[in-house]
Amino acid sequence: MRAAGARERLPGTHPLNVALGANSFLSGALQAVIVIALWRHGGHAPQAFALITAFIGGSYILLQYYADLTLFRILLSPYVGALAYIAWTLGVAAHWDAPVMVAIGAGTVSLINFFHLSRRLLDRSRSALRQARQRARDGELAAESANAAKSTFLATMSHEIRTPLNGVLGMAQAMAGDALTERQRDRLSVIHRSGESLLAILNDVLDLSKIEAGKLELEQLEFELADVARGAYSAFTALANKKGLSFALDIEAARGRYLGDPTRLRQILYNLISNALKFTEQGEIRVTARRDGETLELSVKDTGVGIPPESLSKLFAKFDQLDSSTTRRFGGTGLGLAICRELAQLMA
Repeated sequence: MRAAGARERLPGTHPLNVALGANSFLSGALQAVIVIALWRHGGHAPQAFALITAFIGGSYILLQYYADLTLFRILLSPYVGALAYIAWTLGVAAHWDAPVMVAIGAGTVSLINFFHLSRRLLDRSRSALRQARQRARDGELAAESANAAKSTFLATMSHEIRTPLNGVLGMAQAMAGDALTERQRDRLSVIHRSGESLLAILNDVLDLSKIEAGKLELEQLEFELADVARGAYSAFTALANKKGLSFALDIEAARGRYLGDPTRLRQILYNLISNALKFTEQGEIRVTARRDGETLELSVKDTGVGIPPESLSKLFAKFDQLDSSTTRRFGGTGLGLAICRELAQLMA
């Protein structure tokens, strides 16, 4: 970061640019000599070429060194000298005739004004570009700061809400062992399911805030893929059977021990299977695993409602669902798949 108030080094004051400037001055002086020689000894075509050469050389100096006025004037002086010589020879040839001198003077003034105004415009453009870059940097820093503050706030609030919620769930679980009427047990079941849903949302928000803050660290442990996959599969078998779905697990092609974070891998499978069950009313859900070299590929396929092609870009967006009817019908926050993607990228 550049300190506030520090002056940006002008292109012409950089040591490398000073060396280039010296080289440009020598090159300009040589071109000025060539221009004068062509003007003195050539015909109309060489003289026209001499004028074009002087104009192009001056334009190059303008574009390259406009930011440093002193260096700009020094490097432009050979071309100015050559043009002054041409103007003098024209005056001599015309015997200093007034109309000719007026034309020469007007042309000279116009040329000087052209270079002067061009330099001012270039300098303004450069200043505007520098200010735009500074605003972009400031905006980027502000966005990063706001994102960090948001992640910290979400993590703090999730933690503060989860603590009393765990107490509510604990008491609900304890009450389940008491002598209750059927109606009371139904109400207690609603409390427990609602609390579990809220806890899952809080855990997702907390995980996402850790990921965005760069504070989520993955473990490196040896684990058996079959244990992780079967654990996730077993957790949803009852729900799949209740909905009358065919629920299959095929991991034979990738059996073995792996090094990674089994907890986060299980979380990915939980989210993918839960999402498939939520949107599948009939047919089947299949969980497969295969190994491709050093890469483990897990997939969950279903025969659910599907996703329109135009909505695929929003599939892994945070807090985003296909439309409002999805939220009303199926619930959810739109964080599950976003977290799956973030975790998969961290594991890559």
